[in-house]
Amino acid sequence: SNSAAFAEYMDRHNRDRDRIWRRHLFCSYRRSRDGQPDFGTQWEADTLQAALALQGVKLHIVNVRAAVVIQSEVQATMKQCSYFVAFACEDYGEFTPTAGNTFEELQYWKASVPAGRQTADRHLISINVLRPGETHKHDATEWE
Repeated sequence: SNSAAFAEYMDRHNRDRDRIWRRHLFCSYRRSRDGQPDFGTQWEADTLQAALALQGVKLHIVNVRAAVVIQSEVQATMKQCSYFVAFACEDYGEFTPTAGNTFEELQYWKASVPAGRQTADRHLISINVLRPGETHKHDATEWE
């Protein structure tokens, strides 16, 4: 019957949708600095995380906590993810003395992808969050 065929189609469609949309994304962004509330893209990352969660997509934002080796936590999280989402602000890709900086995150991701190219299971998504008049300051933001 038509209703049984439609029910079968919807069941198959919903299974496919779940497989497609239930993805894990790694979020790479500059955190805000003390005394500089406009620096960084924390708000944008949190907003996207909430919006994607409604669609069944997990945007991993690694929490910086005291006494945690951030670099190993970042790398372990990246290994679970199929997508690397970079909030490419003016200072994105800066090599800083802190572990787990955006330069290191991006280099680690690129090294995990054969020949620096996207593959069926490894994608880099750059979100341009430059303000009017700003340009990227660091070579790391030259996307391949």
